[in-house]
Amino acid sequence: MAKIFYVVEKAGDYTQCNFFKTEKEALAYGISEFPDFDMYDEPKEDLEDDAWFHGDKLEFKKGILFSFEEGSAYVEAYDEDEAREYCSDDIMSDGAAIFFDGFTKGMYGYLGNGADGKGRKWDWDGGRFNESKITKTTLKHVKLFEAFVASQKLNEGWNGPIIDGFEELLNTGIGVEKAYDQMKKSGVLKGLETEFNGYLLRIKTGFKGYEYTSINIWDKENVKKAEETHKKEHGFPLDREKSSTILNSYEDGKGGWSIYGGQWSKPNKNKAKKYKVSDFTPLSDSGDDGLGGDEADSKWEPVLDAFGVSYLEDLVWLGEYFPETVEEKGRLVKSFSLGGFGDEDPHGDADVSIYKWKGMLLGWHDDDYRYSATLCRAKDVVKLASLLEDDESLDIY
Repeated sequence: MAKIFYVVEKAGDYTQCNFFKTEKEALAYGISEFPDFDMYDEPKEDLEDDAWFHGDKLEFKKGILFSFEEGSAYVEAYDEDEAREYCSDDIMSDGAAIFFDGFTKGMYGYLGNGADGKGRKWDWDGGRFNESKITKTTLKHVKLFEAFVASQKLNEGWNGPIIDGFEELLNTGIGVEKAYDQMKKSGVLKGLETEFNGYLLRIKTGFKGYEYTSINIWDKENVKKAEETHKKEHGFPLDREKSSTILNSYEDGKGGWSIYGGQWSKPNKNKAKKYKVSDFTPLSDSGDDGLGGDEADSKWEPVLDAFGVSYLEDLVWLGEYFPETVEEKGRLVKSFSLGGFGDEDPHGDADVSIYKWKGMLLGWHDDDYRYSATLCRAKDVVKLASLLEDDESLDIY
């Protein structure tokens, strides 16, 4: 008797079940989706996402049937013949189901607007059985894939044969490098400029519906190396924003993979400039004669508190500069209007708006004397400068 653990997510028009070998894996996944999740509890509602979550275990001999019937989800042990009979005679057109004949790593089922999943043998769509084209061996799968790509043009398929092809191959668990080799043999990448550095595969091509010039693919277990090598080779960060996601596997770590959109560029053989905190001006030195004393400390206290620092020297002043991307894509956290403290104040009355962007707090400072600047915590300024090093308007006086 085999045993598996699972987590079911159910909303109004869909349900999804992810299967795991251990209870620990199932619990960790459930908590990552819904912080109040716990195994074996009654289904709990996530009010923010309007979904219900439930975790349990199942012992089975020959197979697993995951079904969605009249708004309820079920995970039950069945042998294949019984499962087929149940679908055609009992579920009929009132629901849908997916059958698994065993457990494989990363196995999941989705039932909603169609059926999808990994490791399934077939699904029932309410009127007929649909046999899975996924085979259990990589060799057989690759042969099927080669036939698949041979019959398609560049702009056909759900996402086009480049994305569809990598998805098919990566779902077998062979990894990006071997998938890349197979894609080259298939001819789908013929005429396209590609680059693989051992961790990150980049393909110079667009993806329909998005303003990308590159498709970036990596194994999740190599994501840190992919980020490091991309930054070193191209001088700007690897785009991992949620809005740039094309496809993402459900597995994390070994066996998982990611496909994102990005911007194509040739590797930059020149090393990125190395910044030091001492390259930048502290807030205490801003203005013609600097800034200090009890009156200055009192004036700037609310801003220091908002940044979580204690002294004027803990903030860096980037003169006459504020990144447009921060104002456009960052989140406004707080705003202050600071009163001047007399002729000794090099800034007079000042307005400071604090944004959160890329894990950093950045302040936009504007004052009576037409000083405008970015305020940044000293500990973050090297990171900020590295992110913005291609921006010619970056002023570090």
